[in-house]
Amino acid sequence: VNESRVVVAGNQLLDLDTMAIETIPLPTGNWQGFVALDLSNAGNICGYILGFSGCSTFPMRYLPGIGWQYVGGCATTTAATSVNDLGDATAYVANTSAWISFAGEDPVSPASIIAPSEGAWLITGVGSVTNRRELIATGRLTGEAVGQLLRLRPYRAEDLNDDGAVDAQDLAALLSEWGNFGGVADLNGDGVVDAADLAAMLSAWSA
Repeated sequence: VNESRVVVAGNQLLDLDTMAIETIPLPTGNWQGFVALDLSNAGNICGYILGFSGCSTFPMRYLPGIGWQYVGGCATTTAATSVNDLGDATAYVANTSAWISFAGEDPVSPASIIAPSEGAWLITGVGSVTNRRELIATGRLTGEAVGQLLRLRPYRAEDLNDDGAVDAQDLAALLSEWGNFGGVADLNGDGVVDAADLAAMLSAWSA
């Protein structure tokens, strides 16, 4: 149930205020049904769809106005488990892998969004994803045996002050380094802070 008092069950939505039921047609194909695992306040849904073959489940999300999207391949036990208002979804294959599918981007390993300065991490599971694109995950540093509960925020080289947004503060930091050699503002790593780095920052602009 989300904050608008809408409940999801399979591919149906129940509005608790009006008691109206909306059925979302399944995607084209020969399916047994859809198992919903999360519903965001924006009406985004995630879970898994059931097929008939041995490779019988596919992690899926549904975004109003866009429709159904696969967020991974088929497996015996796989699902998309959490979805936020942006349409980002976490997913997993049991005992094998876990990943994050940011809306409009290819799925990636949660380890790939960790800043290199934090060390090499093995992520063993992912839970919820917030509207700030923060993840709850479990993992351990490479070489260590003890796992930890982690809160991950995607690392972006363009976010120079590491506040979760690429905005005017980052632009000011880049301009203050203009013409300098190297450093964190040298986004493309060509040895100098120049127009190419400015273009990279503007392409990642989030505010």
